[in-house]
Amino acid sequence: MDHLSRLPLECLQHIFKILAHNNESVSFRAFSALVRVNRSIATNVLPYLYHYPHTGIHYSQVIKKGDGTRSLLACLSFTSLPPTLAHYLARDPLLTQAPKPTFDYLSCVRYLHPPAFEKEPLIFLPDKEHTVEEKAYLQGEEYARLRRSICVLPAYVNSYSSEDEFFLHLHNIIVYRETVWSLASPILDQLESLTIPLSDIDRYLEVIGRLSRLERIDIIIDEVYEFRNLLVDEPTRQCKEEAMRSLLQFVENHGRLFVGRLRTVNICDSPIWSGPYRTHFEDIQLQIYRLLPPMPPPRILDHSNWTRLMCHPLTTNLSYVERITALQQQISAPLSDYPRLFQRCRALKSLKISALGKGNFKWAVQEKESAGGGSEDLVPLESLNMRNCDSLTEEVNDIAFAFSNTLQRISVDEGVRGSTTRLGQGWVDMPKLTHLNITVRINRLLLDSLLLAHCPNLIVVNLTDKTQAYQCWDIVSMAPAQLGQLSTLSLQGWPALTFNPTTLHSTSKLGFLSIRSNHIPPFEEQEQSFTAQNDILLEETEAEAGSGTEGSQNEGVIQARVGHRPPWTWDWVLPQLRVLELSGEFAYRFEFRMLRGCPSLEALTLMIYSEQDTHTRVLSEDDFFVIIPATTHPDTTIGRQRVRRPKIKGISAPALRGLTMRGPWVLDDSLVPMFFHGMFPKLSDVVMLNSMGFGLPALVDCLRGKAKHIMQVDVNFPEPSLEEQRELGLYPRMGRKKNNSDTYQVTILFNDVDYLLLRDVATSLAAPFVSPAPSSDVLL
Repeated sequence: MDHLSRLPLECLQHIFKILAHNNESVSFRAFSALVRVNRSIATNVLPYLYHYPHTGIHYSQVIKKGDGTRSLLACLSFTSLPPTLAHYLARDPLLTQAPKPTFDYLSCVRYLHPPAFEKEPLIFLPDKEHTVEEKAYLQGEEYARLRRSICVLPAYVNSYSSEDEFFLHLHNIIVYRETVWSLASPILDQLESLTIPLSDIDRYLEVIGRLSRLERIDIIIDEVYEFRNLLVDEPTRQCKEEAMRSLLQFVENHGRLFVGRLRTVNICDSPIWSGPYRTHFEDIQLQIYRLLPPMPPPRILDHSNWTRLMCHPLTTNLSYVERITALQQQISAPLSDYPRLFQRCRALKSLKISALGKGNFKWAVQEKESAGGGSEDLVPLESLNMRNCDSLTEEVNDIAFAFSNTLQRISVDEGVRGSTTRLGQGWVDMPKLTHLNITVRINRLLLDSLLLAHCPNLIVVNLTDKTQAYQCWDIVSMAPAQLGQLSTLSLQGWPALTFNPTTLHSTSKLGFLSIRSNHIPPFEEQEQSFTAQNDILLEETEAEAGSGTEGSQNEGVIQARVGHRPPWTWDWVLPQLRVLELSGEFAYRFEFRMLRGCPSLEALTLMIYSEQDTHTRVLSEDDFFVIIPATTHPDTTIGRQRVRRPKIKGISAPALRGLTMRGPWVLDDSLVPMFFHGMFPKLSDVVMLNSMGFGLPALVDCLRGKAKHIMQVDVNFPEPSLEEQRELGLYPRMGRKKNNSDTYQVTILFNDVDYLLLRDVATSLAAPFVSPAPSSDVLL
């Protein structure tokens, strides 16, 4: 005898329980090996393999052999099977002639949910000819009665191409129903979970007294009551009503006989009939929930169990709920005590809801204020996702304050029409907040000046509204923030205009920066807003610094910097920045010297546009160079300071590969090489739409000269004439085959019409010119 078999049965059971709670793949391999040790070990292992025979890795292994439900049917006496199933299986010699299994697998089953036949055929040859006995049975009255016992809408029957096709499908439905009953009837007393075809509910209702351990049933809809939008005839409507009454009677009787035992009744959405039909059971499901006891303590509340919660809102144990997802149609259910419901979710970590209204989270504010500095007994909310938010209700501000110590993600979508959306008032330091996403679709988003300063560990920030026209003197800047962990910053509209650019001096990990506006005020207005407010800033800062203690001086300096529009210095050091997108006023005021602090920049987008394209940005040599001021450093050899003269250094973005510039940018022909090669030595893709000043010849010379790294240029120049095509060596792409001998070519798009430019001048001039409708043998 092996050592394992010598262990007491209690020890073996304990070992098997530990294995059963292990990783499913590991436990399956272990049990599969143990079942081969000896009969004693196998007898104790089989309950762990067959307690839920139609799920998990074990089932995925046996189903590959076509041996799932068949292995259970083999445990039954062939003569005890219903005639329909017996005749059906008689065509499978592997089942009828095989010896009876060594073990009674059915005695181990506790959860019986056989799949439909399209997932697991019962026999290997379903198209094998019927036996003489089976043909006689299928033509008899008993089988005709079985056919009539399954209600199918006549309009659905007519959707089949032939009557034989429908009866073949109906036969499979009958066989499935008989299979479930054959497997279930011998072991009803031990089943804890069971699938019941709806057409057969009366048969199970008759033996309900044997289902004392039943905790869950899945109702398979094997009848067709509705099809598309066709009218339902009276017999079908009555059939559905009778089936629903029987189902309700089953649930009610079971609850009376075995109080509180049956906890789950699922009406399965996936039908076993083919075709586009669906039956709605929302009303009957609601009645079932009212008959059942409250659901077991859930960890998740969402669409799958929200209706059931609403049937027992006060008696359901919510202390283990960690995630809530409630859509607008769900929370519109008649329940006035949502605050109390959320307050009972003491383990809540994630909340995704539509806005509920004013005061629904005041309970959390009160708990936070009562707790003082402690947070052990507070709800540990980590993620908030709120839709259809109305800032007037203060819901977001209440949540941000109440869960400031645990919140990691805030996502707010505001779509209520009004004048201004105000957020951030009353927020306190939020040390764990890493993701902040606020989208306002209609109003202007006005953020509290200290909102970002309260969140020093932000990683991703997205603040967006639809602000169009504005006046510069209305802009009130936010306070600068220290955001050393920030990797993504996306601002649009008013959040972009009120953003304090001083913050960028602390964002050394920033990889994506997008600052966009849809309007460009007059240049004089912009200049006055920066100049006037900078003067006020200086005066207030000096006044604050000249009075009070050191602590009050620092606070005064911060407060003085709030409410004024600080200058955009464009001197930030952002070593990890890969993508930079600017539009509107920010693109118009962009200074290329910013690129010196962005050595990793790969994509640059600059879009300047206004209502009448009145803002033109003229590029000059000054945009391509930067003056490095004089510096002094000690020189020990001469014993005094050495002065380094100021230098003029060219601006370069060594990693940039994609450049998009839209709007009236003016670039002179003489500056084209300096721009496309000197500033961007690795540039490969260029989009310059509505640009002015330079012509096509200058661009072609640059592409054939130093800027050979550029592979595609998109401009909205007029399409070149035939003469220009001959002169410049441009060839329409349409209709041409690629010639592998020419690897030096660049694509130029003229208003989305593709042309090819050969970089080799000699090749270009030697190539035979053809019209824009070339023959297929011309070089690409």
